[in-house]
Amino acid sequence: MKKVEFNVGANAVIQLGEDLYKNIYGVLIEYITNSYDADATQVDIEIKSDVGEIIINDNGIGMSYDELSNAYMTVGLNRRKVKKGKTSRGRAVTGRKGFGKLACFGLFKKFRIESIQNSLKTVLKIDTGYTKDGDFYYNALIDDKAIPSKESDGTTIFLIDNNQNIPEDKKLVQSIAKRINIMYGNEKDEDKFIIKLGNYTIDKKFRDDEVINQSNKLEYIIPKDIDKFLTDTADIEYIKENNITGIIIARNKTVTLKENKGVVLFARGKLCQEATYLNTNPSNSYGYAYLYSELNVDFIDDENQDNIGTDRTALKSTKTTEKLFEIINKILKTYATLYDKDEKEKKETAIDKYKNTTEYKDTKFIIDSISNKEVRQQIDMLFNMKIKDSIKDSAVDNSKVKDFKYIAQSITPTYILKSDQIFKNDAKDNITTSYDTLLHTIRTKYNYLGKDGDDAFNNIYSEKENYAKINDLVKQQTPETQKNIKNSIRELGKSIVAMRNATVHTNDRKCFNKQISKENSKRFLVLVDLFLELDKLSFKK
Repeated sequence: MKKVEFNVGANAVIQLGEDLYKNIYGVLIEYITNSYDADATQVDIEIKSDVGEIIINDNGIGMSYDELSNAYMTVGLNRRKVKKGKTSRGRAVTGRKGFGKLACFGLFKKFRIESIQNSLKTVLKIDTGYTKDGDFYYNALIDDKAIPSKESDGTTIFLIDNNQNIPEDKKLVQSIAKRINIMYGNEKDEDKFIIKLGNYTIDKKFRDDEVINQSNKLEYIIPKDIDKFLTDTADIEYIKENNITGIIIARNKTVTLKENKGVVLFARGKLCQEATYLNTNPSNSYGYAYLYSELNVDFIDDENQDNIGTDRTALKSTKTTEKLFEIINKILKTYATLYDKDEKEKKETAIDKYKNTTEYKDTKFIIDSISNKEVRQQIDMLFNMKIKDSIKDSAVDNSKVKDFKYIAQSITPTYILKSDQIFKNDAKDNITTSYDTLLHTIRTKYNYLGKDGDDAFNNIYSEKENYAKINDLVKQQTPETQKNIKNSIRELGKSIVAMRNATVHTNDRKCFNKQISKENSKRFLVLVDLFLELDKLSFKK
């Protein structure tokens, strides 16, 4: 039999380009990682939106005439085998499938590449279009030979005449930062890999600030913290043996964008699995709404079998990836438990810290001053609930709690009525019940059997009678002050009688003055309470 080979036609080229690279972000990632594999330290990207053009320039080793005319034009060439897995700088080669060169087709009509190696420059141009019959075609032309050049080694790619709007610079750099994590060093470092686009420099710090350091409440470093997620020794060894590294984060705010929530996987610094919760249901825990994790799983891309989908948005289902998914699912489930535990501890710490503030102590003092035990306990319970509900960013948001002081102050601090009688909607009931309770209290305390009304207060707090006696605290005052104290409480009592009579016995012989409002009746309770407090403070049997 005669040996034959597939001849990749023009339609295959456009279909691969269109199907694998559906947006500008994916196109840029492919050419950036090509520059990385060429040992570039810097990639400069220029966007010319007005003419639909993108220029990508790197300072890598460039390509020779033979490489550009043969190897580059071979679709499906495994670059790792050519470079034996490592670049001259020792970088792990990212390219493998040999389709990245087709990234622009389907989004741009023209392509030009200028590459310089050892002061020799080679130019390749590709124009595309459609025939009258609707068939895609391309014309690829390369210089007859490389020509001498004084320019430094490197490669410049021109993507020309795009048919898809080019996003603004900010969106482009954010997308690049999310899709690759091979940037390291900064512009001043000789040994670095950075990307410059417009006014943005995408280095390690930029990526960390853009993707990782986003106001995080919890952070776990893998493998350092892996024993918090996995208890089985074999599972922990799996993480360490396969050199899986990364970070698991709980954001301070819920993550809204789909691409920013869940677990993201990278192989050789390049996205290989978009954000996912795998088999874990994110609705099972409140903590999943805050989750972002990225794990480096280079070993997935080291095997002979291809575990990564061609479009690099998801891993294929193989024995290797199924084992990895099993471990990640275990991590996800434990994350929910850890989140709840750590959240609880942070809330408790925030509450303890708030309880040491002057604001809390002042409010608590007001609550503790409420005489009625049942009311005091209810208000205290509500205050603690309000504090717990006001925790924000691991601290109590005092703007939501400070008003509680005024709420507590507005509570009528009376202990002469039961809790189910306080703040009755019936004004008459408030007044008559509190007045009757007042008389009953002092008559009982002093064993007074005489008449009610003014007579009761005149006799109990009289200078002549011996019912209410001043206590040791009042005895420390001068005789004149002692006399004034007794006169004052007696007159206060008589005033209460007068006010009660004025509301209950009206001039038109009605049993109650209906113009007395519910709020005024509550103020009467305060007055009665004040009398009993003064009596308790100054007098004994």
